[in-house]
Amino acid sequence: MAGGEGRLRGWESLPEAKAVEMREGIVRRTLVYSDKMPLCHWVIKKGIRFGEHSHPYEQAGFVLRGKLRIVIGKEERDLTAGSAYLVPAGMRHDAVALEDVEVPDVFHP
Repeated sequence: MAGGEGRLRGWESLPEAKAVEMREGIVRRTLVYSDKMPLCHWVIKKGIRFGEHSHPYEQAGFVLRGKLRIVIGKEERDLTAGSAYLVPAGMRHDAVALEDVEVPDVFHP
């Protein structure tokens, strides 16, 4: 890392990334990050609701496997492998795993 760049971690592979159980049924691995953007990989077990929340940064991701119901504001969609989503900054959102789900996503900033 060059001097003055702040927090930065790169070059991580999924099997090497530390698994953090956020709560029962939700596991997060942070693959790479900087001060402005993390890339995370989530595994959510079938039937688990993430919980409605909002945050001051944008969130974008896609479903690698499984089926995920996502609610962004008042809009609800069922997403399957290959489907992507974008949550605007400050927008209330929630998700429930309709099947075991794998989702990579990024947050900015």
